[in-house]
Amino acid sequence: MTTTVKVNKDRIWQRVMELADITEADKPYTRRAFTDMYLQGREHLKSYFSEAGLETRLSESANIIGTRQGQDSNLPAIALGSHIDTVIEGGRFDGIAGVILALEVAQVIHEQDIPLKHPLKIIDFLSEEPSDYGLSCIGSRAHGGRFSEAYLQMQNPEGETLGEAMTRMGADVSGVLDIQPANYKAFLELHIEQAKRLERTQTSIGIVTGFAGIWRYSITLEGQTDHAGTTPMDDRQDALLAATKLISLIQETAANDKSDLVATVGQLELRPNAVNAVPGWVRFTIEIRCLDATKHALVMNAFGKEVESLLDAKELKSATKEMISDVSPAPCDASLQTVLANACDANGLSHMPLTSGAGHDAYHMLHVAPSAMIFIPSKDGRSHTPEEYSSPESLSEGAQVLLDAVLELDSIPVK
Repeated sequence: MTTTVKVNKDRIWQRVMELADITEADKPYTRRAFTDMYLQGREHLKSYFSEAGLETRLSESANIIGTRQGQDSNLPAIALGSHIDTVIEGGRFDGIAGVILALEVAQVIHEQDIPLKHPLKIIDFLSEEPSDYGLSCIGSRAHGGRFSEAYLQMQNPEGETLGEAMTRMGADVSGVLDIQPANYKAFLELHIEQAKRLERTQTSIGIVTGFAGIWRYSITLEGQTDHAGTTPMDDRQDALLAATKLISLIQETAANDKSDLVATVGQLELRPNAVNAVPGWVRFTIEIRCLDATKHALVMNAFGKEVESLLDAKELKSATKEMISDVSPAPCDASLQTVLANACDANGLSHMPLTSGAGHDAYHMLHVAPSAMIFIPSKDGRSHTPEEYSSPESLSEGAQVLLDAVLELDSIPVK
C-alpha cells in the first residue's frame, strides 16, 4: 500500500541542520552520549516528538520513545528509530538521519490524520556509538532485554560506572535488567550507507539483507631479539617479518574472495621497538566481518596453515591466538525487505541489496522483533567525519520509503 501523501523535504533538512548546530564549538560535529551537549540535543529533539503528535516518555534505559496510538491497542506496534549521539568530530547524518526521518513519517501521518490500525513508535536509542564505558548500542541492547549487571559496572576513565551514567541520563537502572521486550510487528531503521556502493552505482536505496558477523582475535608471535648489525639475515627469527607475511596473507585472502568479506589488522605492537634490534615479539589484532560465517573460517584456516609453516621453518619460536569477541551474523527479515522494495518501486526509486558491515541498533532489535534497514547514499562513502554528507533529495527519498513501508505494514494482517 502506498500513498500520494509526501514527506516535507525542507523540514527534514532544517531539522537535521538544527541538530547539527548542537555541537561542541571546537569539535564539529560532536555530541557524545552522556554529556551535557547530548542532553541539550535530546531536549531539542523532544520538541520534534511533540510536533509529531507523539506521546513521549523516557524508558527505563533512557531511550526516548514516542507513541501514536493505533485503532486497535491489541495489535503489535510498528517501530522506527536510530540515535543522535556522535563520535568525536563526527558528522551530521549518522544516526541523526534515522531519527529525524522516522519523526517525519510520524508527523506526516499526524498532519494528514492518517488512521493506523497498529500503534506507531519512534525511538531515539541511548548511546549507539562506542561509549567511554566500553560499550556501544546501550539503549537498543537494553530495550531488547539483552542487558547485564556486568554492563552496569563498566567504568569510564574517570571511574564512573555505566549504571551511574545512565542514571544521569534519566534511566531507571533498578529496572533495566528486568525489561521485557515490547510486542512489535516490525522495526525499521534508516541510516546513511557509510560506503560508496550506492553512489558508485547511482542507486537511490540500499535494502540491507543482514548484518555481518564480527570476529576479533589477538595474535602474539615470539621470535628472538638480536643485534640488527651483527645477526645475518639467514640467522634471524624476526617476529615482525613473520607478522608482515601473516598480515599480507589475511589481506590477500579477503581481497580474493570478491564478496562482502573484509579483514583488518588494526593494532600492532612490537618489542623491543628499537632501531638497531631485530624484533623478537609482536602482537596484532585481526578483525573479520562477513555475513557468511564460512568466509570467516576461510581466512582463519589460511592463517593457521601459514603459522604452521613459519613454525616449521623456524622463523618463529611460538604463536598464540586469543579470541577477543565473537558476534554472529544475522539476516534481516525477508518479508520486511520485500515491503521496503515495494515502497521503492512505488516511488520509482532504484534499489539494491546490501550487507551491513557495521553494527546498528537494528541488529539488537532483530533479536526481539522482525527488523530491517535501508541505506541512503553518503557522499564519497564518508562517515564519522565532519565531511559526512547526504543530500536533501536522498533524505526525503528515504523518508518516503519509510512512510510507504509503514502504511503497507499497517495494512498487512497479523498472522
